[in-house]
Amino acid sequence: MGKQYAILRVQKCKGAEIGAMQYHNDREPGKHTNPDIDQSRTRMNREMCPHADYKGEVQARIDAGYKGTRKVRKDAVRLVEGIVTASPEFFEGASAEEVRDFFEDALGFCREEFGESNLVHFTVHMDEETPHLHVSLVPVVRGESKKQATTKKRLAKDKEKAATEGTEAPKKKRRYKKKADASTLRLCADDIMTKSGLKRRQTEYAEAMEQFGLRRGEEGSPARHKELAQYYKEHCEE
Repeated sequence: MGKQYAILRVQKCKGAEIGAMQYHNDREPGKHTNPDIDQSRTRMNREMCPHADYKGEVQARIDAGYKGTRKVRKDAVRLVEGIVTASPEFFEGASAEEVRDFFEDALGFCREEFGESNLVHFTVHMDEETPHLHVSLVPVVRGESKKQATTKKRLAKDKEKAATEGTEAPKKKRRYKKKADASTLRLCADDIMTKSGLKRRQTEYAEAMEQFGLRRGEEGSPARHKELAQYYKEHCEE
């Protein structure tokens, strides 16, 4: 048997894509058109994070978590959708108990990685070609923004340089009345989707799944996957 890989992908979603995801993930009759679904196996699907309405629960999480003074933009990314699975060969040789344990551990990883309060949906699909789970989360993050941290580092370097040269350090214009600190909660999908964060997450997820004989995929591989947004556009009715 060849190498078996742990697979985790995430994608920003907004607008009509959020409703399309719920149609697909919940298998709502007449509202999904994915030809790969084996309806005789749909009863085997398992919802591991109970939910009712994506949009309502997403907004509730934002209202409860986001404490910023700036109003959330209408075009802001309010939801991040992920697919968590493994190579098809893993499921072909795994027992029902091993598959159940795999998804339980995957849920544990997502809770720790993204924050349990941010999860609005977590469903295992057993009725498609390769078993997988969908995780939907609100990107509420803690701490200062990447841009703010970069500005602080640049300012510190400018001050150091000015002190060395005996000149006056340039002043930075303040953009906001209140700056974020380590305890600040913000709505920011970009913080979840950074290149370094994606690489780290792939590595740590693979390490968490090593007990199932899975490994990380090749870093820097030229392989390209279909974006989740395109997947829902093709297989779900808006």
